[in-house]
Amino acid sequence: MANEIADQLSIQIGEKLRDQFPIWSGRSIFEVPAYLRNVYQDAYEPNILSIGPYHHGKSRLNAMEEPKMCNLKVLLWRRGECNVTRYVTAMRTLGERARKCYAESVSLEQDQFVEMMLLDACFMTELFRKEAQCAEKRKLLKLRKTSKLVTSDEYEQNDSSAATSA
Repeated sequence: MANEIADQLSIQIGEKLRDQFPIWSGRSIFEVPAYLRNVYQDAYEPNILSIGPYHHGKSRLNAMEEPKMCNLKVLLWRRGECNVTRYVTAMRTLGERARKCYAESVSLEQDQFVEMMLLDACFMTELFRKEAQCAEKRKLLKLRKTSKLVTSDEYEQNDSSAATSA
């Protein structure tokens, strides 16, 4: 009996949520609301590059489209591939599902959206990969410095021990 009442209540609350917040059904990417954007507009406008459709195609951000294409080329090269067909196919498969994640409608045509997703994904993948490599190098440099300090301390201790025993 208690479970039936709880289930009924769950259904009622779920319906209220759907009625009050219809755009939340499956949406997970939202544009910053105007009332927040208007407080300090520069904070919400990208200056260097656009990831995703909201600022895609703005002329002041176009300079980064070439590095995005280079990252696609690097990714293909690293994987020993020269054809983007399988990546375009994968993005096409995800395209409609990805489009539904945006609360606001996306004005890009299907092919534009797929290309944007592919280039943005490759850019982010290469960015994270390079950062991981740099982090590993920083760790190795730190280990090398620590190793030199330990070796230096051992040398000084051995040197001072030898001087003391002489």
